[in-house]
Amino acid sequence: MKPSPSENSVEFLNQGAFLNQVEFSNNGALDSLTGAPAPKVFFDNLAREISKSKRKFQPISIVMVQVLPNFALAPEKVLGTSSKALTKKVQIETKKVQIETKKVQNEKYINLLGSAYEKELILVGRCLKSNMRGGDFYSRIADNGFWICLQGDAIDAQKAANRFALKISEANNLDKDHLMVENQRAKFVICEWDGSVNEAEWIQKIDLLYFSS
Repeated sequence: MKPSPSENSVEFLNQGAFLNQVEFSNNGALDSLTGAPAPKVFFDNLAREISKSKRKFQPISIVMVQVLPNFALAPEKVLGTSSKALTKKVQIETKKVQIETKKVQNEKYINLLGSAYEKELILVGRCLKSNMRGGDFYSRIADNGFWICLQGDAIDAQKAANRFALKISEANNLDKDHLMVENQRAKFVICEWDGSVNEAEWIQKIDLLYFSS
């Protein structure tokens, strides 16, 4: 039998539990939550950028930005206490109430985290948009992040990622609502197009990097 958790223990939430509460849709042009260009717009622009890169031998890179939560749910206080005076039937009923109460509290907290995470996505999206160079473009490709296409090699992309990270950090420090979210952070992954693969193969490679990182 597993030992019961102590009052100071923390129950870590599965990321998918609250990502299901996060809005992720578009009208074909813009993301409904962040206002970022829709994936279709991004991939249309990417196809043109690859074609231009082939003609002019200019490097292009993708910077993937994952907004990674690290939430912890503190267990609620136990309702009531068991005592030798309680009959077995009363103890069972009390346990049922505790389980149902915990379930409702967890659902409410997950909804709260989903709302806070949406605010974080909006904030990150604004930081990316306002700090991109002319000619670069981006999209909210997944429910938890963005892709940015940059004109430059991996070194240029790393410099851009450092710039984005700094701006996101500064914005978080200024945003009072960010206090609702604990240990929020953005993770950056870079992939440079080497010119030897076609668009579909490169996107597949980026997909693998993004969802496995």
